[in-house]
Amino acid sequence: MKVLKFFLWIGAILGVLGLIAYATVFDVWTVPGDDPKLAVAVEPSLSVGDVLLVTRHGENHSRGELLRCDDPQAAGRYIVGRLVGLQGEKLAFEEELVVIGGKRTSIPYGCADRTLTHPTTGEEVALVCSVEEFGSRRYEVLRAKDRREPPLQTEAERGVFLVSDNRHMHLDSRDYGSIAPSTCRQVVFRLWGTSGFGDSDRRLTFLW
Repeated sequence: MKVLKFFLWIGAILGVLGLIAYATVFDVWTVPGDDPKLAVAVEPSLSVGDVLLVTRHGENHSRGELLRCDDPQAAGRYIVGRLVGLQGEKLAFEEELVVIGGKRTSIPYGCADRTLTHPTTGEEVALVCSVEEFGSRRYEVLRAKDRREPPLQTEAERGVFLVSDNRHMHLDSRDYGSIAPSTCRQVVFRLWGTSGFGDSDRRLTFLW
């Protein structure tokens, strides 16, 4: 009986701490499924239906952070991308990989390839998966197996430069320009995926 009471007290304390954190530190946000371009752009790190913790405050973001920012083209909506460039920095894309200072950020680790439906054409697109290490973070990115986008030279002109982890079917600063960091919040944790808490591969996952 004493053991049961102990665990009940622990559960109550953790619950209170969780409510305080929710009220002051984090927002709970679910990746929406009503925007086909966003739905494929957030892969493979996120998926439609993922329930996430997003910070409420802060605009001093670090390289490699996964950010949710206000959509500059649609009030009340969001875009999600990886911070790769700070204001005034120049960067390039070669074979859909980010190149900064002449160096690629990819490392020799493989991950599971994907086939996703193109949100505009409806075509099934084969994508290869690779791992990047950037800003002390490691994460997976997707690129087209063939028909990759041509090389690009660009710059973060008036804010931070975001890049989708899906480098081929992207919705990022290549499409809408640099983003004001004051509109961005860090995506830090996945509570569970679209299949619910029973999906052990998608629940309780740190995303930084």
